[in-house]
Amino acid sequence: MMGLFKRLTVFGLGFFILMHCVMAQNTQTFDTAQEFYNQGDYQQAFKIWQSLAENGSLEATYAIANLYQRGEGVSKDLKVASHWYRRAANFGHQASQLSLALILLQQPDLAEDSDEAKNLIVKTATAGDPHAQYIYARMLKEGINVTADTGQAFEWLKKSATHNHPKANLELGFVYLNDQQIGGNTELAEKHFLIAAEAGEEEAIYQLALLQNQNPDDKLDVIKKAAQIGFATAQYELAVVYLNGEFDQPKDHSLALEW
Repeated sequence: MMGLFKRLTVFGLGFFILMHCVMAQNTQTFDTAQEFYNQGDYQQAFKIWQSLAENGSLEATYAIANLYQRGEGVSKDLKVASHWYRRAANFGHQASQLSLALILLQQPDLAEDSDEAKNLIVKTATAGDPHAQYIYARMLKEGINVTADTGQAFEWLKKSATHNHPKANLELGFVYLNDQQIGGNTELAEKHFLIAAEAGEEEAIYQLALLQNQNPDDKLDVIKKAAQIGFATAQYELAVVYLNGEFDQPKDHSLALEW
């Protein structure tokens, strides 16, 4: 009995060491492919990732899908990209689920059924992915593939913003600033605009400047400066100023048309 136990122990230890070596080799190979990718050698990266994907690596499967989506080292092909994303998504790879959903929202003809994109977004949003939560909020707000529900859209937007998602915070800032159903809250609007601005959202930086310059002359100066550096929202608002004669400016249709 002891001899059998010893042989089983040795076998188990040997199997563990073998599996550890295989896993280490796979990790090293994936990292090698990533190095080729970072150097711009997409074809070599593809060859390695394809080999790993065929042996069950979900990260490599996801990487191949990315290459097809971007057209790096291979011809750009969203149908093939969807195939690879779906392979990983079916095994619960969250990034693949979200990437596949985003493609299907743009090209519904690639979906296996009419609910595939929605189901993937809901799954990843429920799992806590901030970008999926933001996308689901937009879907609910605009009634894309779901019944429009502004109340639920607001709740999902807050969940995404909690994770500092820049666009979720930008949009939530507008909700607090303009939505009369929740009473309007300039302080909360400024808070969320600030989070988005710190992440580089230009629209949030502009809105913060407007909120922090309530004097009409200062606010007009902010609009003019932003318009002059090419910010589209400010250019439109400046055109409206000249069209309607706002901020005590004389109406000037030629200037409005220019902006």
